[in-house]
Amino acid sequence: MRCSAKVLVCSGALARLKQEISQKAGNGTAAADLASRLAMAVLVHEHFHAAVAGGIDAQGRSAAAAESSDEWELGSALNESLAVWAELHFFRGDREMAEYVAAYFRSGDYPQWPYRGAELIECCYSSGGLPVVRTWIRRLRNDPANTQREFDKAMNAASGHVRTQ
Repeated sequence: MRCSAKVLVCSGALARLKQEISQKAGNGTAAADLASRLAMAVLVHEHFHAAVAGGIDAQGRSAAAAESSDEWELGSALNESLAVWAELHFFRGDREMAEYVAAYFRSGDYPQWPYRGAELIECCYSSGGLPVVRTWIRRLRNDPANTQREFDKAMNAASGHVRTQ
């Protein structure tokens, strides 16, 4: 299977999101701004998936594992953890959105809620910077099953200890 990533967004989704937020928040301008930033978070998340699966590395190689959907699926929890962490990283300078993204990934327990793994990715980033995050990405692209197992072990070891600011 050759990866041909596409990110599609329903044109009516942003309007519905703005309306829903306006009904809850009551402030039209602030609600529209929040809805736009939430839509941007979705784009960051989905583009991250597309880049990891279909992008090329520094040597010009694509993710060999992404050629097989069955193999690629074996790393799906880590892939989701990384994608939501990308949202957090993108909004690092926007406190409101960073808090929103963090609340989102903290709203469930790993592994049933794979986004929770973003907490560990953030700890990795805090202690080792982007090189540590890139290592998880590189390993996911090369060997999803084994990398997922290692990530799951790290999540179990960190259970109850990982927290983002």
